Amino acid sequence: MPTKYGYEPKRWNDRGKERWRIRVGTKSNGTAEYLPCKDEAHAKREQKKLLAKQAGDDVLGLEAIKTANQHGIAACVGKLAVVGATIEDATEWFLRTRFPAKGNCTATEAGNAYLAAKARANLGQVTRESYAEKIGVFMNYFGDTPVNEIKTEHLEKYFGEIGKAWSNNTMNPWKRFTVTFFNWLQDNEYIALPHGAKNAAEKMTIPKRDLHTPKIASWEEVHDMLYWYDRKANSVGGYKKGNVFGCMVYLVFCLFVGIRKSEAFQITWDDIDFEARTVSILVEGAKTNRRRVNDLPDNVWEWLAYLKQNGAKLNSAGDAQRRLIYRQRGYRESFTKRNAPVPDIVAVEMKLTRSGKTEPKEKYHNIMRHSFCGYHLKLHESAGKTALVMGNSEKKVRSDYHEVVKYKQDAEMYFNILPPETIARDENEGEEVTLEEAVKAKLLCDRLQPHIHTNETHCKAFQVAWAKVQEFPDYEAVCKASEWRELNVVYDADGDPVANEVDLN
Repeated sequence: MPTKYGYEPKRWNDRGKERWRIRVGTKSNGTAEYLPCKDEAHAKREQKKLLAKQAGDDVLGLEAIKTANQHGIAACVGKLAVVGATIEDATEWFLRTRFPAKGNCTATEAGNAYLAAKARANLGQVTRESYAEKIGVFMNYFGDTPVNEIKTEHLEKYFGEIGKAWSNNTMNPWKRFTVTFFNWLQDNEYIALPHGAKNAAEKMTIPKRDLHTPKIASWEEVHDMLYWYDRKANSVGGYKKGNVFGCMVYLVFCLFVGIRKSEAFQITWDDIDFEARTVSILVEGAKTNRRRVNDLPDNVWEWLAYLKQNGAKLNSAGDAQRRLIYRQRGYRESFTKRNAPVPDIVAVEMKLTRSGKTEPKEKYHNIMRHSFCGYHLKLHESAGKTALVMGNSEKKVRSDYHEVVKYKQDAEMYFNILPPETIARDENEGEEVTLEEAVKAKLLCDRLQPHIHTNETHCKAFQVAWAKVQEFPDYEAVCKASEWRELNVVYDADGDPVANEVDLN
């Protein structure tokens, strides 16, 4: 039975010009077919003709059914009798499944209805934005096509076009979301199928995610990047200085607290408790829609105290993401301009976007969060503790990050990256510097030494670290332990170095 249309004239805007058209059918590719009209009067005349023709076709169709082969009808009655059904039952089922209550809704109308329903569900901001993006692309592609006429082959063609440059890790969640969307359409009578039958989306081929070992940055890369930002902030004035220091706050949260960038951009100074040394990730900004309160490690506390003292601006209402992307590009270009290798932590590669443009994208997605997880797990040796901080499952942390950092000394150095000026902590005043602390300070001095005559920021940091080295009474022991550390050693319970024969190279 052909689809019936009301042939309602529709006004639409064609590049600033008012035009009229009537939908008369569906093309072979699934898109709507229209009859163009000159104006509203012309459209109404054409509507009358189309309705008259449709009525005539209906009469002819009824006559054809009445004179149909009697043997064929008898055979159908017999088949229905086997399952205890009548022709009336079959007719009612056909009309209900072929023409559901909302089956005439277009993809645009159904997509807007879905977003409206989810808006009432009180979902998190990140989730709502993700839904809006995916539904927006769907509506732009299918437009006025009735959702009840969208088939599996149409969806496969859709993903073949919008996702021609996607990896399996991108295609997988987009297709899974489409299955969820079509299940909602089926449950809400926008599409109807026989009991137990799969809808068009459920029949799609969904690729499995590609599994990769998470890429992490070295502690040296992290140190150099933060100090570059510090130099940049001190080289500019006015509001730019506060914005650059603000970008450093986001980086510190991602690198040393394991917060996602999207979550970090929502944090303000009011969310940071300097007395309790905690930061609150609110439900509104959390990807998993769960509020978390994370403790701040010592180096994070010192970074935040230093950055706040220097006027770092945290404004969740501004475009923090855009500012950070701009500054990250500046750091990356500081290497490319001198033909030096770009560190993995800011490396990019050209990728094709849905719009067909080639744009630079992160080469190692979420490398900062991966780095935190790897170093934190190695330092504390507790998947449960790391999972609690990150807001992930313990199973995922253990399976994805176990031994991505091989040496505990690297984890210790990572979480010992300090700002150029360290704020003294009252509870540590008067305590003696341990050999381990002196060794870390000595290694930091060695790294800063080549730059102290040309860079004021590095000179200040060197002075702070050198003061800690001098506080330890046995300088020769510090030098000896530092040499062992550079050869990648471990220490016994008494603090004496024990050679580690593992070759780092």
